[in-house]
Amino acid sequence: AVVSTQSGLTAGPYDSDRKFTIINVYDSPEQSSYKARRRSNKSEEDSLSTLDQLLEFRANNTDLGDVMMVGDLNARTGNLNIDPVIEEDLEHDIPTSHPGTSERVSKDQVINSRGSKLIDFLACNRLSIMNGQTLGDIFGEYTSVNYNGASVVDYMTATPGLLESVLSFEVLNLTKFSDHKPCICKLNRSYSFTAAQVLLDELEDAPKKFKWDNQDEGLKQRFLAAQNAPDLKMKKEKSTDCDSALIPLLHSLA
Repeated sequence: AVVSTQSGLTAGPYDSDRKFTIINVYDSPEQSSYKARRRSNKSEEDSLSTLDQLLEFRANNTDLGDVMMVGDLNARTGNLNIDPVIEEDLEHDIPTSHPGTSERVSKDQVINSRGSKLIDFLACNRLSIMNGQTLGDIFGEYTSVNYNGASVVDYMTATPGLLESVLSFEVLNLTKFSDHKPCICKLNRSYSFTAAQVLLDELEDAPKKFKWDNQDEGLKQRFLAAQNAPDLKMKKEKSTDCDSALIPLLHSLA
């Protein structure tokens, strides 16, 4: 998935300095070897589904701002979607934990169990699907084409504030690199960046010499311990290059 930003433009009341976060997700198929290994581990963390982990991540990071979640979720949602709830609406109505569902256009009309769970997840996080309801993809193109057939399993979703800034969403043609089609979303956002040279100019050169401090007892102890380290002794015996012998010593002092 690729997200591009239109430079120098603003998108009305939801733009400019407002923070937003892009979350890239891959949820492997249930029958994959990766999922099988996780199930066999039987640890508490491995027992969580990808959507459960995302919920935990959102709960532990409350300062993400507007959110765009993109990726291959291996979920088929048919033509279902979540009605975006604008923040101004929340001031007048009682917020619900599960906003109403709506329809979008999609060439894939299948809804599987993972698709239903994904719709529930999107509802809880106020995320709406761009596929099939955004300029550039008004027919809801397939995103994956392989020997099993075609489906829509790759999505771009966004919270209401960020949806206001979406200019277009497009599913491109297949490439030789994957059986999933590239997806592009263009946002109308203003941003600023710092040139690389400016950052380099602010950096200081690393010291050419290491300054010994007799008052630092901790430094002395680390130095003496590092001298007796087996790997350092071996390097000293095998190498006549002083710099090579000092590398592990400097690492141990860091």
